[in-house]
Amino acid sequence: KLCVEMPDRMTTVLVAPEGKGRGAEPRQPFRFDHCYWSHDRSHPNYASQEVVYNDLGKFALNNAFQGYNVCLFAYGQTGSGKSYSMVGSDDDKGIVPRVASSLFEHVDANKSENVTFEVVTSMIEIYSEQIRDLLNPKHATAKAGSGSDLRVREHPQHGPYIEGLTAMRATSYKEIEHQLAAGNRSRSVASTVMNDVSSRAHTIFSITFKQTSLEELPGGMARETKKVSRIHLVDLAGSERQSTKQ
Repeated sequence: KLCVEMPDRMTTVLVAPEGKGRGAEPRQPFRFDHCYWSHDRSHPNYASQEVVYNDLGKFALNNAFQGYNVCLFAYGQTGSGKSYSMVGSDDDKGIVPRVASSLFEHVDANKSENVTFEVVTSMIEIYSEQIRDLLNPKHATAKAGSGSDLRVREHPQHGPYIEGLTAMRATSYKEIEHQLAAGNRSRSVASTVMNDVSSRAHTIFSITFKQTSLEELPGGMARETKKVSRIHLVDLAGSERQSTKQ
């Protein structure tokens, strides 16, 4: 029997089993910005991957177009659907590939002689307090603590950065799709009682999006304007204690 109900897109109701309710209130409602019901596809409030992207992914991407840095992360218990929401599958893509696809749709629709774009990606995982470069085959296949782990440094102007991290330029969505596939194959997964392929590390896919526009001014002068946005899409490891998921 289901113990969770979502009567609308902003309310989650916890239903206590018979005889175990809190006094006279066996139903406890909670309000959120968004609630996504994905248990039954025939349900009128069923939330598809497209619905989740339209609510969250588009909002993050629109801010990046305006020059802001954005970060979107999935947090929750093992088996709750974090990786599925962020990455999805070949026939039901998640937020990360949808953001990448929409990004290049924007580029193709707005590029001109006076407007240029540059997209650079990187992908890491943080596992056992070690950072691995998932887009570098040598680092991706190396074990934690083997000496190939990356280090976090701090730049006096740009802030924290990862020394030696692979940055790959992408000129199309297909290129990002290949990068994502390669990175996902190198992720650390393990079997638990809650999930056969549980993500055992925090995974961060980052996109640096540069927009350069050239404006002609009177007298033959020109003004160049640059906007740089960093988009961080994070799939966190399971939030439960290690002892509860073995």
